[in-house]
Amino acid sequence: MMQKKKLIIVTTVPQTIFYILNGQPKFLSRYYDVAIVTSSGPETSWIRDKEGIEVHTLDMSRKISLASDLVSLYKLTKLFLKLRPDIVHSYTPKAGLLSMLAAFFARIKVRVHTFTGLIFPSRSGFSRALLIAMDKLTCFCATAVVSESEGVRDDLRSVTVPCNNIHIIGSGNIAGVDEIFFTPASQNFKNVKRMQLGIPLDAFVFCYVGRLNSEKGVSELVQAFQELTGNVYLILAGALDESFPINAEDMSLINLHQNILAVGQVNDVRSIYSASDINMLVSYREGFPNVLLEACSMELPSIATDVNGAREIIHNGETGWLIPVKNKDAVFNAMVSSMNEKENLDILGENCRKLVIDRYRRSDYLESLKCFYKSFDVID
Repeated sequence: MMQKKKLIIVTTVPQTIFYILNGQPKFLSRYYDVAIVTSSGPETSWIRDKEGIEVHTLDMSRKISLASDLVSLYKLTKLFLKLRPDIVHSYTPKAGLLSMLAAFFARIKVRVHTFTGLIFPSRSGFSRALLIAMDKLTCFCATAVVSESEGVRDDLRSVTVPCNNIHIIGSGNIAGVDEIFFTPASQNFKNVKRMQLGIPLDAFVFCYVGRLNSEKGVSELVQAFQELTGNVYLILAGALDESFPINAEDMSLINLHQNILAVGQVNDVRSIYSASDINMLVSYREGFPNVLLEACSMELPSIATDVNGAREIIHNGETGWLIPVKNKDAVFNAMVSSMNEKENLDILGENCRKLVIDRYRRSDYLESLKCFYKSFDVID
């Protein structure tokens, strides 16, 4: 029997595998000898058991830290020289820079990095120049570059990133959505989840699923919500992210407003979507947001900012509402509009589900990923 070629998947933190790429390593193990390299964390043992994949823990800092980054680069290079993979595929910015450099030094034949969103478009001055330089270096060391959305690809090209071919796998995104797992809930299930959360059955409910940080537009969201009146609730499902902390005023509002429910990190977010009428994502930047696909799959329309990825999923009046970035008034007006069109939300929800089935099913994405690898002769 022919020996499988070795594939190493690298992410900065294990949460990327746990929440987004789950099931992908297991699928790829049918064709490759797969291993994962990521920072240590409580999710690594789950990944090892659930995916049935070898996991190497190697800590990488999400922030720029020269001393720490050099140590991680040395360890990655040493690991690649030991394991001699045929392909290295990295996700997230820091893992991309370090693993593409390490794979380049170790002379790995196929080096792929996926850009899951760019930071430099929202920065200025020296910070922007440094981030662009890092992205250019990542691309220089890679033999193939993948963008998870058309918007991310356009941003890369706008700064003349030296990528001869920037690929988009399938219709975009990095995993697709499991439309069977994220299936529309019954009305009874929705009612039960609302009761568990202490929300009246006749209330209008908005939800936000994701890390609670300033770059996700949480300030604009809660400030707009507090201006709403009537029987309306907001569920915030996600852990606090200290890398971009929320200001004290907004944290106080979250903690004191009786109709804002901060439920923390939720492992199974279907309960949150099921209890809600509208999903909210008013982020300052995105690559291709999974939460929008998950919500769409459950027939839940969204209000989202007009950023990369979101504009490929949310179409005004069809699957939700697109609004300008960093605009509290626009958030408020869109929330009011959605409440006024409650009788039409079922139609928007059906459009959302159809979009997922037609373009973003996980099974279709995985087949496209396999074909992408095959095009580089990494499958015999």
